[in-house]
Amino acid sequence: MKINNLELEPARRLRIGIVPTRQGDSDRVRRDEGKNLVLCPLPYDASFMEAFYRGWGIVQQFIAADAQLPREVALP
Repeated sequence: MKINNLELEPARRLRIGIVPTRQGDSDRVRRDEGKNLVLCPLPYDASFMEAFYRGWGIVQQFIAADAQLPREVALP
């Protein structure tokens, strides 16, 4: 996740970029062949921050579970 989609960088494996939609731009999911990633724009309002914090919460639970699948009760 990046606040600025210009900060997304290319990499070897397929990745997903979750970025806020700029006003007037399309919010359709698309593949950026040059950076080898799937762009998933979200409207820039509370939905972006909600997705960011939920995603970070899942990462924290994964780390707390010693890189194993967290217990179901620990996930949103």
